[in-house]
Amino acid sequence: MPCPTCSSDALTIDDALRARIERQRAESELSATVLLSSFFGDVAEPRDALVSVAGVAAVAAPLGVTERSVRTALNRLARDGLLVAESAGGRSFYGVSPRAKSTFAGIRRRLFRGEDTEAWDGWWTIVAIDSRFGDAGARSALRQELLWLGLGSFTPNVLLSPAVPTEAAAAVVERFDGLRVLLTRSQLVGADGAADDAGLVWMSNDLDEVDRRYRAFEATWRDVARSTGSPDPTLAMAGRVLLLSDLRRVVLTAPEIPHQL
Repeated sequence: MPCPTCSSDALTIDDALRARIERQRAESELSATVLLSSFFGDVAEPRDALVSVAGVAAVAAPLGVTERSVRTALNRLARDGLLVAESAGGRSFYGVSPRAKSTFAGIRRRLFRGEDTEAWDGWWTIVAIDSRFGDAGARSALRQELLWLGLGSFTPNVLLSPAVPTEAAAAVVERFDGLRVLLTRSQLVGADGAADDAGLVWMSNDLDEVDRRYRAFEATWRDVARSTGSPDPTLAMAGRVLLLSDLRRVVLTAPEIPHQL
C-alpha cells in the first residue's frame, strides 16, 4: 500500500545524509573531539568495546575528518581521562575509561529517555560549589558535568534541579577531589517576594533559548527524517554520529524539568 504522506520526489536517505553532511561542513568545521565523544558514547560504552584507530577513522572519514585529526582527538580525550588506550598486535585501540563510564551513560540516558510521566515530589536537588577550594578549572569542569546532567544554573556556583536525583549529582561530585561542595535536597519555602517552583525553573534556565535550539535541530534534520530507502552502512554510521553530536548540543544544554512544571 503506498504511503499517503510520502512525496514521490522525496530524497533517498543516502542523498539526504550527504546533503546534511555537506551543509554542516560548509557552515563550520566539524570538531573531531565532539564527534568522537558522540561515537564512543553511542557505540563503545554500551558494549564495553575497544575500537581501533583505523575503525574510528573510517567512521569519521565521510564527515571530512582526517585520520590525523582523529588521532589528535583520541589523544586529547585520553589525556582528559575520558578514554583509555591499549595496544595489541602493533595496533592502538581506544575505549571509554572506567571513571568516565557514568558520564557517558548519563548522557546516553538523557539523549534516549522517553517522556517523563512520573509525579514530581516537590523537592529540588541543590549543589553549591565553594569557590574557596580547588582550582578554577576543576570548578568549571564540575559545573559543566552538572549542567550535562540536567541541572540549571541559579548562579555560577549554585546549580539546582527539580528532576535530577541527588544520587546522580553525588556520583558526579565524587569524581572531583579537592573541591568543597554542598549537596542537598530541599523544598522551597513560600514567602512574599520569593520564587515559586515554576519561577525558579525560569530563573535558572533560558527556556526560550532551549526552545529555539530544539526547533533548529528539527529543521536541520527534517529532510533526513522524510527521506526514503535503505542507507549505505558507512554513511549511516557517520550520519548517526553527526545527528547525535547535534542532539547533544541541544539536550545537554537543556534542563530536566518535571512535566508538572
